[in-house]
Amino acid sequence: MQLFLNWANGPYQAVIPDYVPPERHGLASAWMGMMTLVGNLVGLALAGMTLNEPPLLFQGYPLSTRLLIVGAVLAFFLLVTMLWTVLGLREPRWQPSHPEEKRIDPTLFFNILLNEHPNFRWVVLSRFAFNLGFYTVLFYLEYYLRDTMRLGEGAPMQAFVIMTIATLTGVLGNWLAGVLADRTSKKRVMYYTAAMMGVGTLLFLVAPELRWVYLLGGIFGFAWGAFAAVDWALASNLVPVQESGRYMAIWHISMTVPQVLASLIAGPLGDWLNRAYGLGVGWRWVFALVPLYLILAVLLLRPVREREEVLRGTAS
Repeated sequence: MQLFLNWANGPYQAVIPDYVPPERHGLASAWMGMMTLVGNLVGLALAGMTLNEPPLLFQGYPLSTRLLIVGAVLAFFLLVTMLWTVLGLREPRWQPSHPEEKRIDPTLFFNILLNEHPNFRWVVLSRFAFNLGFYTVLFYLEYYLRDTMRLGEGAPMQAFVIMTIATLTGVLGNWLAGVLADRTSKKRVMYYTAAMMGVGTLLFLVAPELRWVYLLGGIFGFAWGAFAAVDWALASNLVPVQESGRYMAIWHISMTVPQVLASLIAGPLGDWLNRAYGLGVGWRWVFALVPLYLILAVLLLRPVREREEVLRGTAS
């Protein structure tokens, strides 16, 4: 399932740059981000209410049946949205740029010339580092609540509550930043939101009780939503126009690979610190990795020249 979802996600990311003019990419990113966050929240809530024990939905059915129901609903929505996209969009026909060019050429899968597009390359690398931080928080929040905040079996539900808060504030941050992205420097907005996320995760180290974690989750979610919106708008501005599908697929990889790498780094580190200094200590210090990833993301973003700068340089 993940293979084919990722297969579709690359070209899907490139649809909006094909149809929306660059000066409106910020607003488009706001809509896209808002719909993504709302979809994540609703899907997570419905799945949780169906699969938790005891379930809030379909209470008379065994777990195996409820799993089938969730799978059927997922398949239905994937099919409907796929047909809506494929049948509803009128894409322009592909035209070769020179007579010898082929529609399908095996070299297209390997000839990704990021060195010829340095601004886009730096955005991809910056997003990679940013997502290392994001997925570190996402994957280890429940362990933090269970062992560090001593919630025990209540940790999964509280993790869901915090992620709900973060998603709702993320929708707000996503919308505000997406609209601002068309009117101000995208890099500047990303610097501010990365700083907000970094401060929020550092405070996880000293959070004394659960209500503070709720507050920090809201701050983190707001900044995460804002950063993601502007990051997408910046990438859409800088992607090679005639090959947006190929290059936005590379941009999407900078989200999927960190999902694996974040756990490979944070998991062993957290376990070692828990053994050495006591259960729960490790997860606090795992969160200390996040500001380091964000600092790296900001440093990788510094060489990027935004579209307006590139156009001014070309005109002069």
